[in-house]
Amino acid sequence: MSQKLVLITGVSQGIGNALMRNLLAKSSYKIIGTVRNASDKEKVMQSLVSDRTKSNLDERVTLVNINFLKELQNKQEANDWIKSISADASKHFQNTFTAPNILINNAGIMLKNDENFKNMSTVQLVRDTLKVNFFTPFYLSESLLDISSSSAHSPTILNLGARVCKLSTNNYLKSIPEIGETLKDKVFTPEKSQLTSEDLYHLLTQSVMKNPDYMSTERISKIPAALPDAPYLVSKVFLHALTKIEGTTRQNAQVNAVDPGWVNTRLTSFKAPLTPDKAAQNILQLLDTPLQNGQLYGDGKLITYV
Repeated sequence: MSQKLVLITGVSQGIGNALMRNLLAKSSYKIIGTVRNASDKEKVMQSLVSDRTKSNLDERVTLVNINFLKELQNKQEANDWIKSISADASKHFQNTFTAPNILINNAGIMLKNDENFKNMSTVQLVRDTLKVNFFTPFYLSESLLDISSSSAHSPTILNLGARVCKLSTNNYLKSIPEIGETLKDKVFTPEKSQLTSEDLYHLLTQSVMKNPDYMSTERISKIPAALPDAPYLVSKVFLHALTKIEGTTRQNAQVNAVDPGWVNTRLTSFKAPLTPDKAAQNILQLLDTPLQNGQLYGDGKLITYV
């Protein structure tokens, strides 16, 4: 049986941890999981050793420390990092991996649940949220697709999206028609995106990230239900757009977004009904399901972006 290398971002807790545990139950997968620091790495490994996954654990999983707020600041850094961890995984698992076969962009933050949120400026809140929730998946996905295009490698990418972040219900982006209408008319509505991933990157960096008016607390405070959720909602809309672009314009790759549902994690203040384990099972079912490339799925069904 051929082995597949899976890269999961954010396995310290929640959905990412559950994804890792569920994949460990399947012998055909080798796993690279990212954690924020050495302390998290030690805790995760100890929990795995004490769990039912103890058998041949070192042969199945390796953890990598990386802080996405501070590291991978551009596509070249992500490209180098993917090649490095793939080479390390090849040595660790005694196999030959050019790059991950599967990338699950799970890591995400909603800083309203962070105890330091009240001390953050609006600018910092937006930048940190977009860095983890959009720019990191962007750098990783684009780098993996570039690496794979020069080989016979055909990767699968799953981005954790959210049906509540539809463009039509995003009050913040609706208040900026030049962005919202561009995404609707050139990305989400056409069968094939009319924007490239680089176009999307520049749309975000040259608008929300740099325009003082877009970033002002005064402006955002006038938008119903905009703060503190606005940065999270914007990050997921742009992640949905990236999924549509890559899935409809890139060759030899399967790229989809998946809404895990309302899951009982830190992101929902542990007030949601769905367990991380059940959410992980629902997500991983998509790996064995024929999907329409570039689309968003939830509960095994197609969900419209707009």
